[in-house]
Amino acid sequence: MEFFVTITFVLLIAGVVGSLVPMIPGAFISLIGVTYYWWSTGFSQPHILLVLLLYMTGLTALLFDWFAGALGSKAAGASDSTVRAAALAGILFFFIGGPIGTFVGIAGVVYVREYLLKGDKEKSMKAALYTAGSMLGSTLVQGFLTGVMLIILALSVAI
Repeated sequence: MEFFVTITFVLLIAGVVGSLVPMIPGAFISLIGVTYYWWSTGFSQPHILLVLLLYMTGLTALLFDWFAGALGSKAAGASDSTVRAAALAGILFFFIGGPIGTFVGIAGVVYVREYLLKGDKEKSMKAALYTAGSMLGSTLVQGFLTGVMLIILALSVAI
């Protein structure tokens, strides 16, 4: 049983770390950890209600991962084409500059694209800042939620 617990917590810790790094599906890794532990106990531990709570927490983190940046851009008035360009840029800049490259690259793409479309420096800067802020906020929320999943399962195993 110790083997299963070790693998579970490796997955949950990787989930927290992955939540803080762009392009790594931390919440999904955490959900795999919860599912793995539940499976390893013959679906008897933790209680089904706790598993459902952990799943809802993980799915909430996934939603933040998938949609927060785009929602931040849209809230600032960015066009749909800018949101799509920023998503593609995020993938490219991750491989060029890692997590910081992703953050700076996406904000830069949003600024340049919106400036080219609208010719307004202030609105372009607002869209870039909203996008960057929503990405940062999303990362913090994901880290918090996957951390909560880790703590709750750790307490469940310890009891």
